[in-house]
Amino acid sequence: MLLPARSIMIEILQILLFYLIFSFTIMTPLNIFNYGQNKFDSIDISSFNLVINLTILLILSLLSYSLNEIQKVLIIYYPSILVLLYFKDLTKFFKLQLNFIPILIMFFIISISVANNLKLGWDAKFFYYIKSLYFFEGKSLTDLKEFNAYHFHPHLGSYFWAFFRNMSFIDYEYFGRLFYVFIFVFSIFYIIPQKKNNLLVVLYLSLILSIFFQYKFFSGLQEILIFSYLMIISKYLKFFENRKNNFLILIFTALYLNLIFWTKTEGLVYISIFLLIINFCLNLKFNEKIIYSSMIFFIFFFKIFIYNYYSLNLDAQPSYNFEYLKNLNIKEIIFKIRIIFIWLVYYSLNNIFFITGIFYCIYLSFTKNFNNQEIKVYNIYLILIISFIFSAYIFRDQEIVNSIRTTMDRLVMTSSGFFVYMIMKNIDKIIKKKLTNN
Repeated sequence: MLLPARSIMIEILQILLFYLIFSFTIMTPLNIFNYGQNKFDSIDISSFNLVINLTILLILSLLSYSLNEIQKVLIIYYPSILVLLYFKDLTKFFKLQLNFIPILIMFFIISISVANNLKLGWDAKFFYYIKSLYFFEGKSLTDLKEFNAYHFHPHLGSYFWAFFRNMSFIDYEYFGRLFYVFIFVFSIFYIIPQKKNNLLVVLYLSLILSIFFQYKFFSGLQEILIFSYLMIISKYLKFFENRKNNFLILIFTALYLNLIFWTKTEGLVYISIFLLIINFCLNLKFNEKIIYSSMIFFIFFFKIFIYNYYSLNLDAQPSYNFEYLKNLNIKEIIFKIRIIFIWLVYYSLNNIFFITGIFYCIYLSFTKNFNNQEIKVYNIYLILIISFIFSAYIFRDQEIVNSIRTTMDRLVMTSSGFFVYMIMKNIDKIIKKKLTNN
């Protein structure tokens, strides 16, 4: 029997090993040093690699192969690709790892917190963890029909959970959840400025984590994934200001939205919001808008096809039904709007990113050109998200207060991810200005 100290040391070593494994997802299959004339930084290429690899895992999750069968191939494939990609760039490769040290530090800190607090969130305990067990035990997507509540939430986050848990030498479920931590920390690292100054990077990361971190966000709930994807998407929009590489960015934006769509049911709302933003807020060519819209519609119909192919239930939200909508009256709608408004104010004030995003949008609208592309994007996003939150509870056939208290804080937290890049960019401007004046 292992002594406690020795057992703890083994867990710590495995956390570090998992960081190494997770890092493969941002280093391959694109060489992060080969950005050529595209004007992308290595960290941009890393974000492309991440969404490519997550999309690969999504595709694998749709196949009738067990995790063991899939992992036997990937364990050979990824190290081989890594060696082939970087054997000419070994010096640059190892130097880059020094720049990624802040990711390792923050990943390790959060991972230790997760390892010391293994309580699962409510949805995680009753939905996501059970689904992950199906994949962990060698079953496939079609087998989820054995689980009575399988249709309440998409399966992708549970597949990630099972996939990486299955690679663990110690059979603790939380090692699978550490992949959520890695995605979160990488997305924060991606959006913060000052990549050449590790001290400032660590300070920025520490600032965000000290404000944002709560264990419940890493308790197996899927919202942290969407929060992270939205941060990355928000930075992608800066590329459209230069009107360069629009086609590539549109593809990778669509891929991240596809991940959101397969992670939570409200992913449909986010792909709809960005369909409107891309088509009406960004200065894109007509053919670029057509291509992006086509990709979004393909994403939508592809999911319908997969669900029909496996005879899965698309009616994921039984609390929304036509009979209830028919019987809604003006008095009840006004009552619900009043309750929603009060709670939305409360949860907004408890989420510094969301409330700052609101005030920043108001500030920009009155102090700058309202037709500025950035202002339009954030205003439209804010209006549509708030509209979604109101409509989600107005048309929901559940007791309003209980429904809000169990879900609204997560809706606000998730949607606030889109504002973090904007906030950090302006904090950096203030810091640079003060440093210049001094």
